[in-house]
Amino acid sequence: MDEDEARARRLAHELFRFSAGGWNVQAELPNPVNFEAATARVREGDVTEDIPCGVDPDLHAEAMRRWVDAGFDRIAIVALGNLDRFFELWEQELHPRLDSFSASATP
Repeated sequence: MDEDEARARRLAHELFRFSAGGWNVQAELPNPVNFEAATARVREGDVTEDIPCGVDPDLHAEAMRRWVDAGFDRIAIVALGNLDRFFELWEQELHPRLDSFSASATP
């Protein structure tokens, strides 16, 4: 999470471009050089289609909601950038929404 959405998008691309595309080749790549080559054509937008960037709580809540609706009961939240701002947003906006998602999913 970063107040500067452009910086957050760049960071998401830098750190998580290996997750874009949903391809299975990742398990077969022997070292970081091969990962770099395999992701050379992954664009920033390819990554940020799946990873919300910035501090818009609705954007993050929608991303969490998709996973909950798909049946997942564990979601990994990765905080980058200003951690104080992340925890403020988590406490005030996101955690309460996640609790409500879980409650609405219970039969």
